[in-house]
Amino acid sequence: MILTETNPLIFQWLWRAVFGAACCCLMLASPARADVLNFRYEVGHWKYEDRLAWLYPVEGDEGAIYYYSPHAGWMWHNPALGEWFFSWGFASPQWSRLSSLARAAHRAAIPHPEWAPVPASDPVTIVSAEVDGDRLHATVEYLASGPGSFLFLFVEDSLADGSAHAWISRNGRGDSGGELIRESVTFDLAPLDVDWGRSPGQSFTLRIPVFEALDIRTHRLTHDTAGINWETAVPAQVSVEYGLSEGDLAMSTDLIALGNTEHRVVLRDLEPETTYFYRTVSVTQHGTTNTSSVSSFETAPLQKASQVSQFGITWTFSREHTVGQFVNGDWWVLGPVSIVNIDPRPGPHPSGESIADRIQANVWGDTSLRDNSNWGNGSMVVMRPAGGQSYDSRNSNYSSNPSNGVRVILQEGPRSDPFVLEANRSMISSISHTPDDGYPSQLMFHAIMWSSGKSGARVMRTAAVLTSLPEIPPGDAFRPTYIGSEKRIVRLGDVRWDRLLNLKADWRREEVPPWSQYERYFERPWLDHLNGSWQGQLLLPSQNQPSYGREFARIIGTASMLLHIDVPLDQKEKLLIGLMQYGIDLRGIVEAGGTWNAGGGHTSGRKWPILFAGLMLEDDHFLNMPESAVFHEDTQTYWGRGWHGQRALWQMITHHGTRQPYLHISPTDWPEWDKTASLGGRSGAQVSESYRTCCNPIAWPGQTLAALLMNAKAIWNHDAYFEGVDDWMREGDIYAANRQGRSRPSMERGLFDHDIFVEHMWRLYRTEAPEQPHGTSHRMWDVNQSGALRWVPNTMPTDLGPPVYGPNHPY
Repeated sequence: MILTETNPLIFQWLWRAVFGAACCCLMLASPARADVLNFRYEVGHWKYEDRLAWLYPVEGDEGAIYYYSPHAGWMWHNPALGEWFFSWGFASPQWSRLSSLARAAHRAAIPHPEWAPVPASDPVTIVSAEVDGDRLHATVEYLASGPGSFLFLFVEDSLADGSAHAWISRNGRGDSGGELIRESVTFDLAPLDVDWGRSPGQSFTLRIPVFEALDIRTHRLTHDTAGINWETAVPAQVSVEYGLSEGDLAMSTDLIALGNTEHRVVLRDLEPETTYFYRTVSVTQHGTTNTSSVSSFETAPLQKASQVSQFGITWTFSREHTVGQFVNGDWWVLGPVSIVNIDPRPGPHPSGESIADRIQANVWGDTSLRDNSNWGNGSMVVMRPAGGQSYDSRNSNYSSNPSNGVRVILQEGPRSDPFVLEANRSMISSISHTPDDGYPSQLMFHAIMWSSGKSGARVMRTAAVLTSLPEIPPGDAFRPTYIGSEKRIVRLGDVRWDRLLNLKADWRREEVPPWSQYERYFERPWLDHLNGSWQGQLLLPSQNQPSYGREFARIIGTASMLLHIDVPLDQKEKLLIGLMQYGIDLRGIVEAGGTWNAGGGHTSGRKWPILFAGLMLEDDHFLNMPESAVFHEDTQTYWGRGWHGQRALWQMITHHGTRQPYLHISPTDWPEWDKTASLGGRSGAQVSESYRTCCNPIAWPGQTLAALLMNAKAIWNHDAYFEGVDDWMREGDIYAANRQGRSRPSMERGLFDHDIFVEHMWRLYRTEAPEQPHGTSHRMWDVNQSGALRWVPNTMPTDLGPPVYGPNHPY
């Protein structure tokens, strides 16, 4: 196989003459026989099937030597050249056969000029291999020597003992390289009696390893669940047989066909503090079966406690209750439960603790901070999304009697009444910042921010969630949403791990962000029940989450792409749980009537976590949301006729009042057209454009690429959003001729420096996103309409627009 780029045109014409003359001579020379070998292999998640054919000299026949492959990535491939070569009309039936095969594939390849491969200095490693009848399935790994690297792997003969004698070689062209290539190949074990020029490269006898389960281990043992993890050399269907004695494994899980080599099976409905015996069963796609030896584990006991703690917050109960932790680490308690103390205790800030000298307005003259010491370290039971909160009175949206929930008050004195947390309710408790540690304070996500954004004034330092349930949840349950009374349980054991890709990042060029950094970002609950209120910027916990939509989307996008690179599933689990937990919380807020359409850059990043959770769980509850669900990215993007020829347009919606769409008007006319909406000495259109470039599309590519790679464009169902991000990331300026002498904004065609990993993955994999259906809903958010839903029909112009992205349409 050859992985390379196309050759310059001058070489193609030169090669036509040389190779054509050589083939004419070979046709008139010695006898020949034709062999055809079907050859399948995978590169990343792309599968190819090539047909290699030889006409080589054999005594008693006439013929010549030639082979081809329909795979489009071969060096020097050119469809026109292939058609030209086979149009010569050779009389040999073998040549006719090759000609018909080439025409059927609609492309041909020019072979390497030396039939014998050049011996490689770097060997090819056989990672795994399996024989199925007369076929060999192998995974090989080798170091590419440059952008024109390619690999030869052929079996000369199959031996009676199940091994195969083969030769293998790696060669390359180009002045750069070093990428570790891993490829899976499948090919016939038919003998090939051909002399390969006495230069066989790396020759070896391939000993086929026994198919077996490796590294079998238990994982996440709880009171009623046990995870069984193991690996196989090749993808397999798997199940686990288990029971209460080594000789009686009568219970079995369903056979799971995920196509992975890493396997994760969760045993459910187990008894607490009980020993179970088990063995794994693995079946390859070719029918090879392995049953492991029997192992055992003991389930955990149920816990009882009179207090639990999380992130520095301790809840104390009036008596012992059954308690436990969800897969993300948050606590549940079998309720209802009487809470007699919360530490730190909610109540007034210390006397004389003023923040008057710390309050600063932003560039627009806005701040939500207030010098009000009435309440801090607050707790709430939130029943619906709204702008009110009872965590801290130093933020302007504080209410001692919020309409969207209940402020938690613990009475003082000998006749104090505890707070009763009813079953199917969640309590959110907080720790407030003091003036000394919070104005400003370092933000949890400071590592991805520029100097001026690493710290800021925040009212709350951290928050944690305690959930009261009427019955004991499964041991592998995610925490249900913290809002409302509907506590829908979803389980880690239902996650479709095969939905995660195994993409190779270019380790040589860019360092992948530390996993611990992004695991920490999702460690604590992200509070989002304020319904997009801008005051949240100075309220939301500095150690829990970002507070501006741009950073929501940036973090979510990077986390999503990290989950798709080729590292073990065990390494992905904690981050996956954190991202899915946020999606579960958001879906609960949607169910309670939440929307994210605050305009500007406030509310990005809320749609994809919900869809991601739905894809990983195969759960329509997440994938089919109610019409009332409104998301920032969809309201801000629409189809139109842009001033420089684009059709995917952007609008701000609102910023100190309603903002009209503006990208259909030339920038020359913006000041005059929008002069009545002057903001800070700029027209409303100019302010809108500054928000487009600073705070929106620049944050969206990570989640966009993840959605496209997971075949989720139709599920997202707003095509203008995807094309708008494509336009932003496109390296060449396809609209240059229409810009009326203006330059393309410098922020386009890339991301922030701290998001270089996402940008790099975009350059590597955007064009490899699978072809997929479009969304069926074409609509635009009309700021001039009234009512909660302001959608109007929106037709995509078909007479303008950019080239299509895709495997055959590079950008």
